[in-house]
Amino acid sequence: GHQNSPVINNFINEKFDILLDLNFDNCKPAYYIAALSQSTFKVGRLSPQNKLSHDFLIDIGQSNNSIDFFIKHVQHYLQIMNSHSYAAQ
Repeated sequence: GHQNSPVINNFINEKFDILLDLNFDNCKPAYYIAALSQSTFKVGRLSPQNKLSHDFLIDIGQSNNSIDFFIKHVQHYLQIMNSHSYAAQ
């Protein structure tokens, strides 16, 4: 099983600054990996599965499964957050 994979264990234990969750196909192992990830800030699509494990969720609607559309929104929000964090210093 994937629980014993060194690659997956290394990924889960890596403290990435940001984890972009692009799991739009309801892939169960990907939910598991994202939930266990030690990443500091987890960004994903608004869904019941992501509500408990993610730090920031973006509602792109049920009909729009475009990863490009999602990434444009992520970039937009991260730029806003970045400019606010610099302004606060």
